[in-house]
Amino acid sequence: MENFEKIINRIQKEDIQPIKKWVFRTRDLFVAFVFFTSLLLGSISFSIILYAIKQSDFQIINHFYHSKIETFLVILPYFWLILLLFFTVLAFIGFKGFKKSYKFSFVSTLSLNFLLSVIIGTMIFISGGSQLLERKFADNVNMYQSLAEYKRKIWLNPDKGLLAGEIFKANEKFIYIKDFDKKIWKINLVKETFILPMVDLIKGEQVKLTGKKLNDSTFEADMIRPWGGIEKIRKKNRKN
Repeated sequence: MENFEKIINRIQKEDIQPIKKWVFRTRDLFVAFVFFTSLLLGSISFSIILYAIKQSDFQIINHFYHSKIETFLVILPYFWLILLLFFTVLAFIGFKGFKKSYKFSFVSTLSLNFLLSVIIGTMIFISGGSQLLERKFADNVNMYQSLAEYKRKIWLNPDKGLLAGEIFKANEKFIYIKDFDKKIWKINLVKETFILPMVDLIKGEQVKLTGKKLNDSTFEADMIRPWGGIEKIRKKNRKN
């Protein structure tokens, strides 16, 4: 009873006022905004990571001599990976602001936020939204290196058996390409060279090759694929 009276006296003395309901409502709206916005942005980041991996091709892993984990990190765009981690943590902080969130442990809460980003990000990727979003970002952020540029850097690695460029001359035994650094390469075609059916060995065709570098200007191809991948196949099917 004595403590109660002390509390009442302090309230009266310091003129302490109860917090208005709208303050709590505003706080709840802000927490929800932080959580859902972070979740969405984390999902977008994950979808673009998937798009980057698809653009780079997992087949290039066999052309790097270090561990597969190291090669996987070469493929990943660090910019979007960092954003994914940042927004996952931010979504975690937002989630902890919800009522009864204390019932969830640190690990389960963080895992839940990451899993939601993965699921939503995968849906964005499957729908084709990641490609559109990445292009918009590249067009509007001057300092950003687009995935197209990132892909070119990965494939301009003849010492590792990777090469890409545009054909400007071709016959049955060899083709000449100009890589994306404007360097001319003679590409030897051997019996073992596998050329995907959708590839047209004609002037102006952009291709990516795996094989081995013979010297500073000659490359022997064991596989030739279209540079555009799925997009190239779709365009060709439309024409037919």
